[in-house]
Amino acid sequence: MESNVPVEQTPADLYRRDIDRAFSNTSAAASLVISDLANRNCVNRGRFVQFYENFAVLFFNTCVLKEMYETETGLMDAIELWLHSPFKDNDKERARTGINLFRKWAEALGSKGVHNLE
Repeated sequence: MESNVPVEQTPADLYRRDIDRAFSNTSAAASLVISDLANRNCVNRGRFVQFYENFAVLFFNTCVLKEMYETETGLMDAIELWLHSPFKDNDKERARTGINLFRKWAEALGSKGVHNLE
């Protein structure tokens, strides 16, 4: 019979879980934005905000990692510029750009072993 006593976790375990959660949430939100773009040719503001917030959490939690800021400065600059640009309703181009930046960031995270896409 298994015990219900919580297992103590190290800060690294908690951090990795936070990154995994942010990645999963960003992926789920991105899929909704992609679906809106493909099926409705529009951007639902609520869904975009979910994607934006989750991507920001993922980015700001992983851009501080040495393996990321030493090799991905150009991509980091592009993401920061995108995050700080103003949002207009139904801004399809900004949504597409954000999705592409997320894909590139996900590939970079995977290539550094921070998060695997599988």
